[in-house]
Amino acid sequence: MNLIPTATLVAATTCLTFGAIYLGIWFRQRTRRDYLMFALSAFSVAVFSLFESMGMHATTPAEYGNLVRWAHLPGWGIIVFLPWFLYFYTRAGRPWLLWSITILRTLVVVLNFILTPNINHSQVVSIRQVSFLGDPVSIAETISSRWMFLAQFSLLLALIFCADAAIAVWRRGDRRMALAVGGTTTFFLTANMCMAVLILWGFVSWPYTLSIFFTAIIVAMAFELNSDLLRTVRLARALEERDAQLRESEERLGLSVSAANVGIWTRNIGEKAIWANDKWRELFEFESSQAITFEDFFLKIHPDDREGFEKAIKTAEDGGEEYDTEYRILLKNKDVRWIAARGKVDFNKGEPMLFRGASVDTTKRKLAEQAAHDLSGRLIGAQETERARLARELHDDLSQSLALLSIQLEVLGREPAEPGSIKKQVGELTSQIQQLSSDVHRMSHELHPAKLGQLGLESALRGFCREIATSHGFEINFDAANIPRLLPNDISLCLYRVTQESLQNVGKHSGASSASVKINMENDEICLVISDNGSGFDTQSSKAKASLGLTSMRERIRLVNGTFSIESNVGTGTRIEVGVPVRAT
Repeated sequence: MNLIPTATLVAATTCLTFGAIYLGIWFRQRTRRDYLMFALSAFSVAVFSLFESMGMHATTPAEYGNLVRWAHLPGWGIIVFLPWFLYFYTRAGRPWLLWSITILRTLVVVLNFILTPNINHSQVVSIRQVSFLGDPVSIAETISSRWMFLAQFSLLLALIFCADAAIAVWRRGDRRMALAVGGTTTFFLTANMCMAVLILWGFVSWPYTLSIFFTAIIVAMAFELNSDLLRTVRLARALEERDAQLRESEERLGLSVSAANVGIWTRNIGEKAIWANDKWRELFEFESSQAITFEDFFLKIHPDDREGFEKAIKTAEDGGEEYDTEYRILLKNKDVRWIAARGKVDFNKGEPMLFRGASVDTTKRKLAEQAAHDLSGRLIGAQETERARLARELHDDLSQSLALLSIQLEVLGREPAEPGSIKKQVGELTSQIQQLSSDVHRMSHELHPAKLGQLGLESALRGFCREIATSHGFEINFDAANIPRLLPNDISLCLYRVTQESLQNVGKHSGASSASVKINMENDEICLVISDNGSGFDTQSSKAKASLGLTSMRERIRLVNGTFSIESNVGTGTRIEVGVPVRAT
C-alpha cells in the first residue's frame, strides 16, 4: 500500500491549491489581510507535510535530525500565521497574546538552528523501520532536548489564543463563526498538541503525522471562507441591484426636480462646502463648476432677511424639525428674487449630521400678490374718496336743496294765492321732497364717517353702536380701554368699517337680542372683539366664503397687517376677533 505518500500528496496539493486561490484574491483585495494570512498558513502546512513525508523515509540519524530542523520553518509559519488569520478574520482575540506567540515561535526557530541536531532532540540515536498503516516508515530513537518545551509552549499559547477568540466571537452573538472558525481551530490544535507530546516524549512509537491536523484546519477554514465569498457575491449582486434601483430613482427624482424647477442643496454639519444641483446654482447665480461655501450662500440673501433665515436654520439644527421660510436674494443686476425654502437636518445618534434644503423661485407669485395688494389698496382708497365726495354732496347739494325747500314753504304759507296756484306749488314741493328722499336714501349707504376724524375712533364707534341699537332694536354693550385719541387714518377707518359691517350684519341677518363690542390696546396692538347671541352661520359654507362683507373685512385687515378670525356655528352666535399693530404716528 502507498496510503501515507498518497495522503501526504493529497494534503499538500489541497493546501497549495487553497493557498494559491486566496493569495490571488488577496492581490485583488489588498485590504483583506485575513486572505493573505490564510494563504501563507496553507503554504506552510503544504511544505510541513512534505517534510513529514521525507522524515518517514529517512535512512540515517543525521538525515532525520536535519529534516526535523528544517521542518521548523514551515512549522513557524503554521503557528504564527494561523492565529494572525483568526485575528483578522474574526476581529477578536488579544493582540498581546498574538505578539507573544510570534516572538516566542521566532525564538524557537533561532534556537532550533543553534542547537544540534535540533531543538526537539539533543541526540538521534538510531533509525528503525516499522510498518505503519501498511506502509514501511522510519521511527527514530532519540534523546529529548530540554529546550523542546519552548516549542510546545508556543503551541499552547496558540491554542489559548484561538480558544479566547472563539469565546469572544460567541459572546458578541456570531455563534456560527465561533463554532466554524474558532471551535474548529481550537479542536485540531488541541489534537495536534496531544499527538506531539505523545510522540516527542516517547509515549508512543509513531512517525510524525501532525500535518493531518493542520490540513484539517486549512480545509475547515477554506470552507468557511468559501461560504463567506458566496455571501459576499450575493451581497455584491444585491448591492448592484440596489445601485441600479437607486440610479433609476435618482434619475426620476432629477427629472421631477427639473420639471418642478426645484433647487436642491446639502451640507455636512461642521463643513463649509455645500453641494448643489444645477437648478439651485442657477437660482443663486453660481457657476456650474464653482465651489460654494455656506458663507457664499448666506451672503446672497438680502440683509433684511438673513436674521430670519439664520433663525430657521438654527431651529432646525436644534430641534430636528423641518424649516419652512421665505427670503429674498440679491442678484448681480441689483434685482431681487424671492425664494421659498424648505429643509431638514438628518441626525445620527442625536447629533446633527447632514443639512438638506430645497429652494423654489416664487418671484412671480410675490409680484402678483404685491400687485393684488396694491390694487386692493387702490380700490378701497377709491371707495373712501367716493364716500367723501358723497358727504360733500350731502352738505353742498342736499343741504342747499332743503334750505330752498324751506324758503318756498315759508313763502307759500305767508302769501295768499289762488287755490289752483297752491295746488300746483304743493305738487312741485312734493316732487322735490321725493327727489330729496331718493337722494338721501341713495347716499346714506355711501356716507363717509366724518366724526371719525373729528372725535376719534372710540367716540365714533360708541356713537355708531348707539345708532345701530336704536335703528335695529337690540342691545349693544360697548367697552373701550386705552384707545389713543390719535391713530393712523387707515387703522381708524379699518376698525370702524369692520365694526360697521359686523353690526349691520347682526341687525340684518342674525336675529340677535344683544351684541357686544370690545376694543382695547395692549402691547402696541389694538384688539377688537365683536360678538352676538344670534343664529350664527356655517363659516365653511360656499355662501359664507363668497360673502362680500366678510371678504371686505378680511381685505381691510390685511392692508393694515392685522389678523382676522371669525367663529360661528348655526345656533351659537358669532364672534369676530381683530388684531391690528399700531405704528408710531
